Amino acid sequence: MECGLIDALTSSFDQALDWRWQAYDPNVFSTEGGDLVINVPEAASYYGLDTTVQWDFTGRSLTLELEPVPLGVGFWFDIGSDPENYAELFVTDGGQLLHVTEVEGVYDVLASEPYNPVEHRFLRLREQDGSVIFGVSADGQSFNELLELPLAGWFDPRFVDVFLGFPTLGGPKPELRARFVQSSTVNSPLCKAEALSDNFNDGVVGPEWNNSFAQPGCALLEQEGRAQIACPPQQYIQTSLVSSSAYGLTGSSVRVEPGNATMNDGANVYAALILRDAGETGSFWFYELFEGALELYEIKNFEWQPTKQVPYAPEDGSILRVREQAGQVIFERSVDGVTFTNFISRTPHIDISKLQIELSGGVSEFPNPNAPVEVWFDNLNVAP
Repeated sequence: MECGLIDALTSSFDQALDWRWQAYDPNVFSTEGGDLVINVPEAASYYGLDTTVQWDFTGRSLTLELEPVPLGVGFWFDIGSDPENYAELFVTDGGQLLHVTEVEGVYDVLASEPYNPVEHRFLRLREQDGSVIFGVSADGQSFNELLELPLAGWFDPRFVDVFLGFPTLGGPKPELRARFVQSSTVNSPLCKAEALSDNFNDGVVGPEWNNSFAQPGCALLEQEGRAQIACPPQQYIQTSLVSSSAYGLTGSSVRVEPGNATMNDGANVYAALILRDAGETGSFWFYELFEGALELYEIKNFEWQPTKQVPYAPEDGSILRVREQAGQVIFERSVDGVTFTNFISRTPHIDISKLQIELSGGVSEFPNPNAPVEVWFDNLNVAP
């Protein structure tokens, strides 16, 4: 069964906005009977609704039915890898329909025509053979496709966000309504955690890690066949590879080999596998190597609770694995990647059907380390 498809969004307005969406002003966006209801504020500003994780757009389309947009209000419908790389159909607050690209932050209007609420009621972006195709329709069946642009060197269609939003010039306006047209595959399930795999051998941090971040002064890169995090001596710092998409742990597992070149010198340096409930940033597991110890923290609503700590020696097992079995989440370690021993089992306190996977390195909030931070990860879900 195909998984992680952008089709999962097509029924997302049947109920209240859920974990798949993040609104910058939750009072503006609501749902009603399959419609996205947009309560246009009187204040002149910009308002957005974005997906929390990324979806597979390959060979798929996403069609938005949009009720008439009044003058003084606009509406954008974007698909792309990040806020600086996307394809866009944009009804402006001045009554124009624009076909737009933004590439590495450069905004380019490729075509423009007067907005016609009848002829442009349905807006569609679709991917085919490595290109994105812009389309508009009056009935949602027959589309006028004006532009087809190659995605190579722009963004990877396997990992995309959807951005919806609008500018308003201010003053009272009627509410806007939009809805996704049902796709042929409804509610595409998330992929299993084992589907995210990386041996870190190609020298490039790939698009499966689009949500990654590096704090100032830190470098996050692939070299010597590993993912490496390097930071200068600092009081507290964190840099992470963060999965673009969400994954299900039920009946699945995630494994990785972490390393920490400064682990044993009292520098408060850690290397951690983090499993985070997508859409719920304050609850997660933190499975880490820290100052010569292997330990697990369970975080509930931002409160850290230690669950187990043992001395760490690589010869006791440097490969970490987390898997689900019979409703329990089992944390394990292995010497050879074949035979695993139990570290601890936990009853889930988060929704393990939608996890983001994070490989994190940094310095805990203690006195400054006496050396730069050097952390690495290798063989994520790669068997020996």
